[in-house]
Amino acid sequence: MNIFNILLYSGTLLIVVGFLLFLYCEMKEREIDRKLAENQRFIDAVLRTQQLQNIRKDINEKSKT
Repeated sequence: MNIFNILLYSGTLLIVVGFLLFLYCEMKEREIDRKLAENQRFIDAVLRTQQLQNIRKDINEKSKT
């Protein structure tokens, strides 16, 4: 009877630990996705700034001529 209790509790422990590891992995994946989105927003902002600077430069060159 003792061996069955050990098997029962070890199986339950494996299920609980597996679920907790699943939750941990999901949280880490969400954190990575958030960082990727933040980096993409930064890249987009830099590109928009460069485009605006090029437009301003073109306007200044046209106004001088």
